[in-house]
Amino acid sequence: MTLARGIGLGALIVVIISFWIPLIGVFVAWFALLLASLAALCGDRFFSIATVIVGAITFFFSTSLWVDAGIAGAATSADDYGTPVLLVVSVILLLAPILAMILFATGRLALRRPQPRASTGV
Repeated sequence: MTLARGIGLGALIVVIISFWIPLIGVFVAWFALLLASLAALCGDRFFSIATVIVGAITFFFSTSLWVDAGIAGAATSADDYGTPVLLVVSVILLLAPILAMILFATGRLALRRPQPRASTGV
């Protein structure tokens, strides 16, 4: 197992654990998405995409994000609390591993060089 796959597998395990943690599960999922971004910059795709999918499901069922969005939606103009900060940060971090995969694929930013595929020599 390469370093990229190991980091990606760790990110997937952490985001699955974050699904079951109330209140601070959102922050644990953020950490998992940062790990997935790091894994994507190292060249992992499978575990990074799986982490994004499970993270999106975690955020959908998170009561913290629903409460934050409800407070922002119910705010009057005098309150001026119109931005659901947790939701915005969560969406940005959901997009981060995908952006990291694009940056790795184009060669703009990579934490390791892609390994050449071994030829069969037939």
